[in-house]
Amino acid sequence: MSQTIRRAVSTLRTEMFTTVERAKTNKAVVAYTGHTADPRIDAQFIDGSDCSKGYFGCSHHYIINTAGMIEVGRDPKTRSSRTRMRRMHHEAIFIGVVGGLATDTGYRITTVTPEQNEAVEWLLQELANTLGTSLEITDHIETWASSRSILKSSDAIKARNTEFLSILYAEMTDEEINASIDRVTA
Repeated sequence: MSQTIRRAVSTLRTEMFTTVERAKTNKAVVAYTGHTADPRIDAQFIDGSDCSKGYFGCSHHYIINTAGMIEVGRDPKTRSSRTRMRRMHHEAIFIGVVGGLATDTGYRITTVTPEQNEAVEWLLQELANTLGTSLEITDHIETWASSRSILKSSDAIKARNTEFLSILYAEMTDEEINASIDRVTA
């Protein structure tokens, strides 16, 4: 399949305001966008979604939808606010692969399509060729499904609390449980 990179169908927030340029590029970060693998999700959707999370518009430089189409999410020469590791802002291009969540449960799962795999491979090679250097690749997709197997962090905390309370109450007598006015429930 012949790949191309296209601009988003509408003006994104990152195009309307000045952003800081990156001095060098020697890394690429490939990660899921954290959405369901919906073919309607594109750079415009990610722009709005990332803005609602407190980012300055689309935080990925490139977005790859489920069909393998590559869109520019923000100027590839600029820094992204995507990472918590400051050095990555100064060195990395961020590639967002649409998907990562199961539609029915919301659990993290591997949803990468063959078209997305092909697009990622092509884009990484094109970036390396254009920059004239090899890129250090950080692939968060490899660890995505195993990074959190629960629906949300709050659900993980609730599950741990429920387990803790079950153990605690199992060790208490009925008298102690009934005497507790402030009995904690999960």
